[in-house]
Amino acid sequence: ALAEVFNQRGFFSDDQVSGNILSYATWSGSKYITGNVIINPRALLNISANTFIFFANNASLIVNGSLQANGAIFDFVNKNGNNGIKVYGNATIYSSTIKNANTGIYVAPSSILYLSNSTIAGCNNGISNDQGAMGVYSSIFTGNDKGIYSINTNNKKNSLIEHNIFSGNNIGIYLNASSPRINTNTFYRNSYGIYGATNSSPYFGNVDESGDCDFIDNTVAIYVVYNSNPVLGTVDCINTGGNNRFLRSSLYHIMTDNNCIVEAESNYWNELKFSGTTIHYEPYYLIDANGYPLGTMSLGPVNLSPEEKLYNEEMKRADSVSANYVSGSSDVIDVASDAKMDIGPQYNKYWSLKKRTSFLRNLVYLQKYDNALKIGIEIIREYPDSALSVYALDLLWQAGRTNSARFKDFEKFLEELTSNDEGKFLRGKSELMLALCDTSNINDALDKITRKVKTNKLIREEALIDKFSCLLSRYEDRGKAASVLNEIDTQFPNSQASKIGHLLFEGKPNGIDGNMLEKSIAEDEKASAEDNSPETVREYALVGNYPNPFNPETVIRYALPEESNVELKIYNLMGKLVRTFAYDSQTSGYKNIKWNGKDENGNMVSSGIYIYRLQAVSNKNQGKMFVRSAKMMMLK
Repeated sequence: ALAEVFNQRGFFSDDQVSGNILSYATWSGSKYITGNVIINPRALLNISANTFIFFANNASLIVNGSLQANGAIFDFVNKNGNNGIKVYGNATIYSSTIKNANTGIYVAPSSILYLSNSTIAGCNNGISNDQGAMGVYSSIFTGNDKGIYSINTNNKKNSLIEHNIFSGNNIGIYLNASSPRINTNTFYRNSYGIYGATNSSPYFGNVDESGDCDFIDNTVAIYVVYNSNPVLGTVDCINTGGNNRFLRSSLYHIMTDNNCIVEAESNYWNELKFSGTTIHYEPYYLIDANGYPLGTMSLGPVNLSPEEKLYNEEMKRADSVSANYVSGSSDVIDVASDAKMDIGPQYNKYWSLKKRTSFLRNLVYLQKYDNALKIGIEIIREYPDSALSVYALDLLWQAGRTNSARFKDFEKFLEELTSNDEGKFLRGKSELMLALCDTSNINDALDKITRKVKTNKLIREEALIDKFSCLLSRYEDRGKAASVLNEIDTQFPNSQASKIGHLLFEGKPNGIDGNMLEKSIAEDEKASAEDNSPETVREYALVGNYPNPFNPETVIRYALPEESNVELKIYNLMGKLVRTFAYDSQTSGYKNIKWNGKDENGNMVSSGIYIYRLQAVSNKNQGKMFVRSAKMMMLK
């Protein structure tokens, strides 16, 4: 409103912009966008720091060429239109703010987005990734209906979402047929941290790389449906992911429905709150309400299959051999580099189906994709009616998208399955996957599935919600999307598709008690900055900070088992020192430091992610030092 007043008074008289950018242009100062601005192919728009861009009349910035922005503010004013930054070429955005748009950034098929150290706030969709390539780092998503909305990116290599904070959104990340890599993010006070549908199988971490995500005070931390198989952690034959923290989810930490398998071993839970089937959460760590470990890892009923035990013994030796070979005993596959080569005598096709599927999963985790395709196809051909074959098909999709040749082989196999009279559900699932692979004609392909009389009921339901998601996100056609949602409600009342549709369309988590969504934390949980608890402390610890995110103050809490010299330093993500607190000879006990959000010069810091580092040195033993770091978010 203020920008409109300024415009009426002539402040933007020389800075009104619309139309096409034909070659190279630089923006600085303030810009008042009166109509769509289109960056032509091979053209570049460079936006300088501290540039304010106000979009009137539901205007958008359409990137057919290249966009580079560093330190800009994009204000789209009205999120109820079809406005936003629409990337059909490539965009690199640093340290910028994007707010009040229908879709802050739309990433079109085959386009590229790199976003870092930025804030996206008050949008229906913060980012909508429609089969593009995307890297999102160290950014804040707050007050959006969906922080990131990723649709049908399973046909591409994994996007990376890393070191971000999702706070106060209806859904932090919504995935439809999308499986990005999600590392070191914080999900705080969202209705859903992550919601995944239709073979959305994200990885939290990688082989020998932990996930390090925090899920705090969400209604549901992770909810997956329709054959989605996320990997939060495995410790059987390969250490993958793990080290994610789940605190105070008001309903569930993890919910599943409709044939999902969740690998969630080696994570931290303040309590075991799960709903659904096939959630592998043991072994685990239990933590208190502040995230402090309560004891050693629970062993749990971890049942290793024979080949997993062999993998445990052989994996380290395998690191030194070729990328597609695992040495070892006769129970371990002799993995060839070409899928067309014979697998060899070391793979026993007479293993149980469960054992063979576990082996297939391990091959995908180890990026031995050629042989994963060969074994997966063999399993599915032999067991077309098994639920594990549906899981195997999802694993094949993960392996197939790694390069164009494998993807063609995968599509060819899907076509074979669609003509198979056995395994009706698997046949329908294959038809659905083929439709999602047909990126240029996806709606027509989905229509054919929903119209077929013989289509499995659950497949028809899933196809309708996929069509709805495509209309809502890619085509931004709320009218047609509403028509499909009405069809879902008529054919499948109270179904998962109906719940998802209303959640995406209305922003209401249909089917979950709305009273639970406004979960608040009692004021008496706040720790006093002067607290010097005499409670016995047995070891050094950096407990954390509360609140987090915060504005303008937060309290950092730590524990000293003995008298120590303490230094706490706060850094921004660029590594610049912001504030230092130093104390000589602090007595043992729990201690608190209150930070008011100001730097050493008394200036209030900007919104963003900050790292705080605690160093404590014992006065009794100068060689005894404790150092720990953690992250927090200033959110204005």
